[in-house]
Amino acid sequence: MCDNVGPTLIVIKVEGTNEIIGGYNALNVGWQRGWLSLSRGSKDCFIFSLGTDMRKANIDEDAKYGYILSDQINYAIYDHPQDGPCFGSGPDLYVGFNCDQPLGYRQNRCYKSGVFNRQGSFRWKDWEIFQIVKEKYR
Repeated sequence: MCDNVGPTLIVIKVEGTNEIIGGYNALNVGWQRGWLSLSRGSKDCFIFSLGTDMRKANIDEDAKYGYILSDQINYAIYDHPQDGPCFGSGPDLYVGFNCDQPLGYRQNRCYKSGVFNRQGSFRWKDWEIFQIVKEKYR
């Protein structure tokens, strides 16, 4: 349901924590690009973390976000049919589609550093992709 729509926002609940992480993709994504043209970019893409424990989090203080670095814009997202949502060439944030193996990965490489307190692989409990639609005001 999220193929060929954009822009999109992914929100991820990390298993075993109260952590919420995600990313904003400003591009239309179809997960149909070939191996030789996987990455695309937009200066408007970003990743975020809403803190490590949402029960105690003060969102104003704990939320972090990072836009794609200017010299890495061409690697903002990866768009391949065998991968889930993927931001950056590290990847900075990746979420696998397989519910039987709910794995993801995060690190700071192509996006502003310091977004994620923990780096490396993680297990996700749930995730959702939302289409962002700009309303036209009269």
